[in-house]
Amino acid sequence: MRAINLLIVDDDDVDRERLRRLLQRLEINVSITEAGSIAEARAHLQRSEFDCALVDYRLGDATGTDLVRLIKSELGRPFPVIMVTGIGDERVAVEAMREGVYDYLSKAQLRPQQIKNAIEGSLRWVQLETELAETQERLMRLSMFDSLTGLPNRNLFFDRLEQALRASGRGGATFALLMMDLNLFKEVNDTLGHEAGDKVLAEFGHRLQQLSRKSDTYARLGGDEFAGLLMGTDSVAGAVAVAEKVGRALRAPVAIEGDLVAVGVSIGIALFPAHGADARTLLANADQSMYEAKRSSKNYKVFTSRTSPGETNPFLVSSHLGEALDRKELFLHYQPKVSLQTGELVGVEALVRWQSHRFGLLAPSDFIPAAERSSLINPMTYAILDMALEQSRLWRDDGVELSMAVNLSARVLDDERLAERVVDALSSRGLKPETLMLEITETALMTSPTHARDALHALREAGVGISIDDFGTGYTSLKYLRDFPISEIKIDRLFISSLKCESRDASIVRSISALSDGFDVDLVAEGIESLECCPLLYELGCDFGQGFSIAYPMPADDLIAWRSGRASLMPSSGAKLRSAARLALQTSKG
Repeated sequence: MRAINLLIVDDDDVDRERLRRLLQRLEINVSITEAGSIAEARAHLQRSEFDCALVDYRLGDATGTDLVRLIKSELGRPFPVIMVTGIGDERVAVEAMREGVYDYLSKAQLRPQQIKNAIEGSLRWVQLETELAETQERLMRLSMFDSLTGLPNRNLFFDRLEQALRASGRGGATFALLMMDLNLFKEVNDTLGHEAGDKVLAEFGHRLQQLSRKSDTYARLGGDEFAGLLMGTDSVAGAVAVAEKVGRALRAPVAIEGDLVAVGVSIGIALFPAHGADARTLLANADQSMYEAKRSSKNYKVFTSRTSPGETNPFLVSSHLGEALDRKELFLHYQPKVSLQTGELVGVEALVRWQSHRFGLLAPSDFIPAAERSSLINPMTYAILDMALEQSRLWRDDGVELSMAVNLSARVLDDERLAERVVDALSSRGLKPETLMLEITETALMTSPTHARDALHALREAGVGISIDDFGTGYTSLKYLRDFPISEIKIDRLFISSLKCESRDASIVRSISALSDGFDVDLVAEGIESLECCPLLYELGCDFGQGFSIAYPMPADDLIAWRSGRASLMPSSGAKLRSAARLALQTSKG
């Protein structure tokens, strides 16, 4: 056992010798160093490590409490001082204890066992104080840092963001805010397990730490969402350069149990003060840009304001989404889907609108992206489904049978009761399952393939149709088309809006048509902006069409009137392709 290193501080040689003899009689291993003044004691403390000090109260022109204050200011760790003095004044003892003296012993009554008890007690006190400090440090770290990645957590990030804003107010400092979200992280969890997902997060945290300058803060806000605070960055070019560097670093594959996992990241960029003068606005704008980056070909997107005096602020809109449901402000318009062979109306797509008492009439693009990022997307989706099916019931009761298409969010696919709720909504209205078509984008399939497969199979087994929307703009592979129970493919308007014979778009449509034939699914061309392309689309293999040139989305009553105005001009099923298509074009103008 190592010796206890003691420092005796007393300006009286006789008293120091007496203390040394008393200590030598103790049954403990001690190593003694003596000092006759505060200056000498300070020199010893700077050169050597001591466990405890026995200090006289009177030290020439100074006192032992002066030394205690010096120790507290310079040593930076718990250090016990036992005051040994011939003064019996209780006020002196109280003063010494207030300054941090561990114990106060009288020279007149000093005994070996008394000294031993004081020393051993002081060492236990040091141990407890050290353990307490370590526990507090651990708790502080847990409250301020993410345990998985080692990065600052949400609390620390927002604190530093507020500090950056205060600093900017004092000195005009500038900074950039990055919001980051991993692209295929959910797929990693679904296919490889959460342990693999944790390894990906930990590795990405390490890479961000490697990229970080001293002035930067990278944080994990929760899940697969990260943020970056780039102090001193005052230009879009500077922020983009960092975003590109981060994108390259996080795009590199991660090795997990022999597999290479490539995830990638989408980054939204907002600059202070150009894109917001407060934390809430900056965060909302960077977050909005991040979701736009997910839909673009680049891994980053710089915020660009699209708000004119007559438009609404996306953040304000998102904060009032709950009102849309509570006040029943959502309503539906219906866009016709027609046969490209006969021009016959075969179904409609339900498209939501929001008549807000605060913002007026809002299109889906004004609020659906915000709903997708909130907990309201599920109740909003089910509310839209209920409205659409209720309208189907009303039409059926009036003798009108139409297929109803309703869009599903990727996040709704995680609801284990999705199929059950859809079937219940149909049966409660006496509707046939085959009259409902649920549309889901390619991206949604990639985001949650395991949950999507289970949910969509359950729906298909119940008789509900499944449509892949915006086909051709995502990343759907043949494997996904093979594994999912698809009823219909809707070609994205990107390939339809400017379609010409023998163009590259025509080749793409022809290829998708062959693909749909191979999987025995219907093919729909959406976004038809010119009626002249309808015959070509049919010739290329499209069964059905939808777009503004056929009809804009309209209220339910208007749709029935629109249908009635077309009915007498519908060509017979035996008409030839060209005449049928021509009639379809003519009647569509009504």
